[in-house]
Amino acid sequence: MIKNKHAIYLLIALLMLTTLACNLGFQNGNITLTITLKRDNLMQLINSAQGIAGTVSDTDLIIEVQDVQFIEPDKVRLTGFYGLPNATRVNGEIELTFSVDNDQPKVEISWVNIPGLDLASDFVKNINEKLSGLLRDQIAQSGENALIKAIYVKDEAVKIDVEVPVRR
Repeated sequence: MIKNKHAIYLLIALLMLTTLACNLGFQNGNITLTITLKRDNLMQLINSAQGIAGTVSDTDLIIEVQDVQFIEPDKVRLTGFYGLPNATRVNGEIELTFSVDNDQPKVEISWVNIPGLDLASDFVKNINEKLSGLLRDQIAQSGENALIKAIYVKDEAVKIDVEVPVRR
């Protein structure tokens, strides 16, 4: 009987440690979790998203990010080289702003310092839509009823608070 009691306490302790390590919580019948995207995660997403510009125009935009700067509470600045294939690459910077709009994640290029590109262009508007769509698709993978509670920048990372209702 005493062995069973110790086993139960050990199991509860392991579950609590696992929950804390994964930034997972359980409140009001919902599982809450925080998805953390650090510098390496963002670089992977940017590199895998090279085709975004090609889907909104007839050419692919080459993006070679050299540095990622996290700006609390909701921005990321990407510094690097930008250009079209077989064209001169230029140094430039863009700033992405993260937010939640009608329970949906939103990513926008909110500032640009690339010669020949401005915020009012259809090109930037289309990229904003594609980036927001990619983020929505990624979050949807955590559950079809997942609700995005917040997106913010903290501790050198982009953090996304997600709540998933648990069915009983």
